[in-house]
Amino acid sequence: MWLGLTLPALAADPVETEVKIGLACEDLAQFPVLGEPKTDHITFFEKPERPFQRAGIILRKRTGDHADVTVKYRPRTPSANPPTVPGVEVEGDWTLKSRLNTWSFKIRGAQFTPEQMTWLASITSEKPEARGRVELEGERWKWNADGLKVSIERWSKMKSSGGDCLALEISTRVETAQAESALAELQRRVAGRGIRIQPSLQENKTARVLDLLLGRAR
Repeated sequence: MWLGLTLPALAADPVETEVKIGLACEDLAQFPVLGEPKTDHITFFEKPERPFQRAGIILRKRTGDHADVTVKYRPRTPSANPPTVPGVEVEGDWTLKSRLNTWSFKIRGAQFTPEQMTWLASITSEKPEARGRVELEGERWKWNADGLKVSIERWSKMKSSGGDCLALEISTRVETAQAESALAELQRRVAGRGIRIQPSLQENKTARVLDLLLGRAR
């Protein structure tokens, strides 16, 4: 069940969609033994006034089990169609509050490439700064729930800052034609574990975490 919202249709459906449900950090205890997680050190490049977040842009670097850098664009309006270049991929991004498309330019490696920066410049005039960054730790578990392949991801503060959990999310990737039924099934699986889905946690988790670590825009 959608959270009482009327959601606009996407301009054009991508081939694949990731459907997501935000959970409370303590809800992790309601899942079966998941084994050892994949771990990453995650860096988001953002300034205190958060111009990239406001424009729907995410600049992310991961090291650990992943080794990549990503320029991601999640427009605020479903009808937006940013310029595309070789290497940019689009997928659906569905939460219980929104259905949008996300364009991602991901490169395996440790540094953003000139091609990524050129694409970023075609979307915004803002430029990243090395000192404008937010760092956190990521853990991801795989859970095969009766044939539904699910990822459970937890983001936490750096251990040097206490290691407190910041966000927990459960998600699955499916063909866009099956996204509606997959999201309903994911909700059913979550409810089946006795978890109450909280509307306040259904905002995109990157935005929620940046709000927590940088403070909400005044």
